[in-house]
Amino acid sequence: MLQESSRVEFKVTLNDKLEKEIVAFLNNREGGMLYIRIDDEGCPIANPDIDSMQLKIADRIKDNILPSTQLGSGMSRILRFYDKSIFNISDHFIKVVFPFLMPKGNRNIASGDNNGDNNGDEVQVLLLLEKEPNITAKRISEQTGFSTRKISRIVKNLREAGQIRRIGSARKGYWKINKQKK
Repeated sequence: MLQESSRVEFKVTLNDKLEKEIVAFLNNREGGMLYIRIDDEGCPIANPDIDSMQLKIADRIKDNILPSTQLGSGMSRILRFYDKSIFNISDHFIKVVFPFLMPKGNRNIASGDNNGDNNGDEVQVLLLLEKEPNITAKRISEQTGFSTRKISRIVKNLREAGQIRRIGSARKGYWKINKQKK
């Protein structure tokens, strides 16, 4: 026989505490079971109109239990930086859209390659181009561990600085190192 516990509650009749009990179970991680028309000893009480009772329960839940629109503990930090308009509260969901803006004065987030090649990446690529003039960006990527996108940026910087130039076509050509610029 069932017994009442922190997760099981018996109600003899529908009373004004129904919604409170349901919300308490909703706030519990494990949830809970609410039995109506069961006495304190766990014995069922006959219900002549079960359909009517089910409709009343459904209506009370629908009409009286609404999603909370109160802001939680982390909201004060969010609201220091964003307006309440980022929240879109519907019947069943709360949607938050954070606008993405770059902070003023922090526009340059480039790597060392764009700030003077602090880690020698350009030198590594130059050495490979000198050793193997017809090497592909993919092969340089494999040998250095850099992405092909990073290789493209480095090659572009080296070309703009006049340290290398392409002789012939992109497919069949080769790289020439300008010794005076190295």
